[in-house]
Amino acid sequence: MRALLLSLALLAGSATAAPVPKSIKKVDDKTAILGWWKVTEITVNGRPTTASYHTFVFTDDGKLTLLSGTEQTGPQWTWTVDDTASPRTMKWTTANPWDCV
Repeated sequence: MRALLLSLALLAGSATAAPVPKSIKKVDDKTAILGWWKVTEITVNGRPTTASYHTFVFTDDGKLTLLSGTEQTGPQWTWTVDDTASPRTMKWTTANPWDCV
């Protein structure tokens, strides 16, 4: 019994992670953010709000749309990612910031 436990312990201790294949490329931040993101929690001006019906849609052409259900709410935004900054940053802008008030 001890020999079995010892051999299992040695086997577990000698296991190493397999190298990542070169064909698998790390996804950059811009690619990772693309798609539809359902809001589960949001804070505005330091106060939690209920926004579980909202969805953010990030497209490859740098557009950001906020949906309420299936309808667009608010202005069309543009977004960029600066993955060279430390920490990495994301910037959202709109042509008319007064549309957001």
